[in-house]
Amino acid sequence: MGPGWRRPWCLGPVRNAAFHAFACDRRNGDARAPGADRVLEPALRHLASDPDPGVRATAAELVGRFSRTDARAVAALQTSHAQDPNPVVRKKAGRFIPGGPFHERTGPRALG
Repeated sequence: MGPGWRRPWCLGPVRNAAFHAFACDRRNGDARAPGADRVLEPALRHLASDPDPGVRATAAELVGRFSRTDARAVAALQTSHAQDPNPVVRKKAGRFIPGGPFHERTGPRALG
């Protein structure tokens, strides 16, 4: 590898691609996405403190997958929605909090 591989600016796309791969079910075929026990903790950490807003936005999608089953996910998304300095990250986090469009759309459907 060349001397530039350790530069922080080049690692953001790698982190972003990793979180996208974990969050996206469409391209995984028959493979199941890893569960919260494997991916939620790193996603929470990156949502809260990654320097790259693109990584934080993708981490919000991954954390959002667990917003119905893990209180830590909801708390992190609400904090990010209210306090992240980047408007794209705030918007993406807001989609997955209770009352947000993805949270409502992916919930259990009423019978009848």
